[in-house]
Amino acid sequence: FQHGAVGMGFWAFGDTGKALSSWNEYAAAGTPYTPAFIGIDDVTDGVHWQAVREGIEDYEYLSMLRDAAQKTKDAGLKAQAEALLAEAPRAVLGEFKSNYDWKVEADHTGADTYRLRVLALLEKMAQ
Repeated sequence: FQHGAVGMGFWAFGDTGKALSSWNEYAAAGTPYTPAFIGIDDVTDGVHWQAVREGIEDYEYLSMLRDAAQKTKDAGLKAQAEALLAEAPRAVLGEFKSNYDWKVEADHTGADTYRLRVLALLEKMAQ
């Protein structure tokens, strides 16, 4: 959202690493890239897939706020929405780091806090 993206791509939804199932990575001949757990007869979501869904939902909330800001005639609400649209992505994502350390525990409460702020402002603008 921060960079004007309008879509997303995912490397491979069904790549189990050449295994019959992604439930046991040790059975894979290659690296499994699927964000879900794929069995022979079923598919179960996992934390990776839930994170993708949450990211899509967050993008949609920001898009809804942007649209509401463009339509409102209330200058104060428009200013609040525009400020939040500028602040939220930067606050949640921070600066890009090319040496991201996946082993460091991340604090995800910022995303939840901003999600609630966006939804509260959307409700206020809908009244």
